[in-house]
Amino acid sequence: MTNEIEGTARPGDYGYEAIGAHHEKTCAEEETVIFYVGHGPLATLDAEGRICGATGSDGVNAFAMAHA
Repeated sequence: MTNEIEGTARPGDYGYEAIGAHHEKTCAEEETVIFYVGHGPLATLDAEGRICGATGSDGVNAFAMAHA
């Protein structure tokens, strides 16, 4: 899995994003399982950097279960 700030994650790697972390794109070159622990909302931004969507843990869990 790669993104433009953190670089490449390999099997067994651990990552941490501080509050307010921002990145444009995260890609997985192969099927990837991510264990995500979050506290507070997850926001998406539009091209101008304005919040255009936000969800909490319930929304993240619902998305994960719908795509499992």
